[in-house]
Amino acid sequence: MIGRFFGRGERSGSGDPQAADAQVEHQAGAAADTTVESETSGHVVDFYEKPGCHLCEDALSVVSAEVERTGATLRRHNILEDRELQRQYGELIPVVVIDGVQHSTWFVQDARLRAALAE
Repeated sequence: MIGRFFGRGERSGSGDPQAADAQVEHQAGAAADTTVESETSGHVVDFYEKPGCHLCEDALSVVSAEVERTGATLRRHNILEDRELQRQYGELIPVVVIDGVQHSTWFVQDARLRAALAE
């Protein structure tokens, strides 16, 4: 649970101010592996992952709970199925993108995600 307390740029010792402020636009053409839709929220959460990634499994439990709670749409992407996604996110997974703007990498802070989905 320690890892869930940091989002992009919040990771202790990151030392990269550009990374802290970076907002990477989501690539619209990426195919989703799984989509879960709801009537409650207009937010779309894209979750980039790969099989066997323990950080992805931990982050997915947080993301799934918040998506279910808020009624957002969750789209899961396996980066191994797309060479461009591998290039873009390979060293950063899991990656959470909300409404086309990168929200977090490596770890997902549940309170921060909840606040973003409440907007």
